[in-house]
Amino acid sequence: MRGTVLVNGEQARVGMIVPPGATVVVGGDSEAAYTIAEDAFLQRAGSQIQINAAATVFRVITGALLSVFRPGTPKTVRMPVATAGIRGTGCYVEVGVARTYFCLCYGAVDLTPDGGRTRSYSTQHHDSPSWIDSVGGVESTGMLSHEDTELAALEGLVGRKVPFPVPYTR
Repeated sequence: MRGTVLVNGEQARVGMIVPPGATVVVGGDSEAAYTIAEDAFLQRAGSQIQINAAATVFRVITGALLSVFRPGTPKTVRMPVATAGIRGTGCYVEVGVARTYFCLCYGAVDLTPDGGRTRSYSTQHHDSPSWIDSVGGVESTGMLSHEDTELAALEGLVGRKVPFPVPYTR
């Protein structure tokens, strides 16, 4: 944890438990890594995330969130312009003003842009990052603002490894 991090309005402390049902707000020039059960998160500066009581739905309201989820337990990541049905996956979301960046780093997803049709796909290593706009448009792009070392560190927090070598070589 670095900088200003609030969990349910209370200043976070190292070792503090982030409970299901929490709202986590990370201030500017701040960052927080945390776990909930067997899932791990790296929340970037200027972000607000709401977690439902069952810790199965993660709503990215503002900012950016890198997540790794335990295989076998379906989760949902809601963004202002889309919903991602996650199945044992690493993913990165960055909410922008007019569009949202989504990268399925590895694993499987059912990605449904608001006003668009569901795309079900899987990736091995950042194979299909995209921008999603507010009318359901999806545009392919390159990998932005997250790294394999961060994914490896998050998986390490929950006793797992990423499904590729770090550094990655094709």
